[in-house]
Formats: sequence, C-alpha cells, structure tokens
Amino acid sequence: MAPGNISRRDFLRYTGALGIGGFLPMGGYDIALRPPGAVRDFLARCIRCGSCIEACPYDSIRAMGITSGALGHTPYVDPLKTPCYLCQERGPDGKDRPLSKYLRCGDVCPTGALKKIVNDKDVLAEVPHELKMGTSVLNRKLCLAWQYDSCGECYYNCPLKDKALLDRPPGFEELSTAQTIAPGAVGAISGPGRMGATGIRPYVDPDHCI
Repeated sequence: MAPGNISRRDFLRYTGALGIGGFLPMGGYDIALRPPGAVRDFLARCIRCGSCIEACPYDSIRAMGITSGALGHTPYVDPLKTPCYLCQERGPDGKDRPLSKYLRCGDVCPTGALKKIVNDKDVLAEVPHELKMGTSVLNRKLCLAWQYDSCGECYYNCPLKDKALLDRPPGFEELSTAQTIAPGAVGAISGPGRMGATGIRPYVDPDHCI
C-alpha cells in the first residue's frame, strides 16, 4: 500500500493500538495527528525545535514523549484535550477573527515541516487538504440538535463555520414544530427529531473539513 493511501480499517487497527504502544510508527506510517500544514515528509523535516509548540496561542500543540521512540519530541495535537482553533479569537459579537496573518505554527517553522498558511477563513476553507487533521462524524441519534431541536454548540464553535460545518444539510426543507422528520422524507435526511423554524441541524461537509 502506497504512503497516504492507508485504508480506514488499517487506520482503526493502528490507532486502536495506541493504548498499549503509544504513538509508534507502524508499517512506516506516522499515525500521530500533526499540527495544521504538516507536509508529507514531516518527520524528515522536523528538527524537534519546539517553535510551533511555543507559538501556539491555545497550547493545542504538544510534544511527544521519549517513550515514543523516533517520534519523541515531535509536535502533535490531541483534539480531545485541546483542539486546534486555527489561531482564531472570538470577539464580543460572537464572530471569530484571526490572531495573526498566518497560522502561527507554520509561520515559525524553520524547516518547512509545517507550511506557512494565510490565516483567512476563505483561504483555509479552500485548502482543507493542507490542514487535514481529521473529519468530524455526526451521529444524529445522539445529537441534541437533531433529536430535540436544542444545542448547536458544534456549529457555533467550528472555526470554519458555514464552510466545513453547516447549520443544516444542503436542500434541507423547513418543517414546522408540529411535523417530524421521517426516514427518507427529505432526500437522504432522516431522523425522528422535530424541526423548529430556526433550529440548527448540523451537517459536516467532508470536502471542507480539516
């Protein structure tokens, strides 16, 4: 299997081993989640200087421990602890604004292991392959917005809101609160939740998800 063409089954098998093996290369693959803009030959270029870790405004970037072997001291992101916010800051008006002209980690990288990317939402939305850090998967059966017409936190907090995460699926039909969404009633949309006129129904656009 060529590098970069790892299957989902292999990915799950490799990441499932993290609990006992740590972030170790398996079969030549770097399975750690690297900072945005990591190039294909990231491990060959990274000199373990820690500049990206120091530059991150939210401490989202961490250094792998010495128990990680050859990957020790390389930067990674653990989204379950502190996700990457793409160097955005939310103002009093609820709108996100860039903290810097470029994503800070790539801006300070001395070797090009992390690409220098303009910190503009339109630019970021057009280069998701440059930033790829995973694709969100929404379980509508567990989603409060889909089931009970409440919440919407994921939509409001997404750094690429209205690009990677929409407030409702394309072509979604407005339904009154007295109506329910039956399987297959609106194209591929299905689920038992009630739809309010202004309700949020999160939808992930995988083509723009980083």
